[in-house]
Formats: sequence, structure tokens, C-alpha cells
Amino acid sequence: MASQLYKAILLDSYYQLRAESALPASVTHFQFGKFRMGHGFLTVDGEGNPIVDNIPSDTTVIPNIFHTGDPVITYANGRTSVSCVMPVSTIPIDTTQPFSVVGIYDKAGDTLIAILAGLEINLTSIDDLTISSYIDNILNQ
Repeated sequence: MASQLYKAILLDSYYQLRAESALPASVTHFQFGKFRMGHGFLTVDGEGNPIVDNIPSDTTVIPNIFHTGDPVITYANGRTSVSCVMPVSTIPIDTTQPFSVVGIYDKAGDTLIAILAGLEINLTSIDDLTISSYIDNILNQ
């Protein structure tokens, strides 16, 4: 059976923070903040094949974080694009780092708001990595 290569989710906290920031009395302004790369949300199926696990919508932590950075975020035609970059030499020499998940946090409260999890890859000091995804904002259906 073929495995799903990745799963992505906007968490409950994403919707909560967006709604709260729209209130007239709100003192916060919702914005995307840091990303964190880690390893988790993996399991195996009944045949022993690796699969991306379900991501609970109330998740608050990215497991096994090894890199944090500032995402590049753009918006055009109803689509918010997010790009997360890990440069070469992030992983120490003579080390292998398993990677399978990126979490996006909000800027004000450092709350986890979105997750993209995929099948595991192993990174070394000579690897760079760019993970890009997008959020379609439904317009004029």
C-alpha cells in the first residue's frame, strides 16, 4: 500500500488566534512567527511500512526540535505561501539528524499554529533543506 507522503494541518490555535485578533478590544495582532524543524508524527502500518501519523488539531509542541528560523511568507490571489529554510552546516559534522516535521508559530505568543509532517529523511552537515507550503484562503466560491 502506498503511503501518504505528507500531512498538513492548521491547528485549533490558528483559528482561535485569528478570531481573537479580529475583535475590536483585542490588543494582539495575529502574525506568523518562527518555524521549528523536528522529528515526529511517524508510525508504521500493519505491513511495517513507515507512514505519517495523524496530527491532532490541539497539538501544542513540535517533537525533537533541531532547527528554528524565520519563514518567508507571501500572500497573493487568496493564497498564503510559507517557505522554511535550513542552511548548509546546520547539522553538526559527522552527525545524522532525522527530519519529518515543521511547525509554524505565531509571532506574539509563540503558539504553535500549523504543522507539516512528512516521511522521514536523514540530514547531514552538507544538506540544506527548503520546505514550502501554502494556505488557500477561500475567496468567492
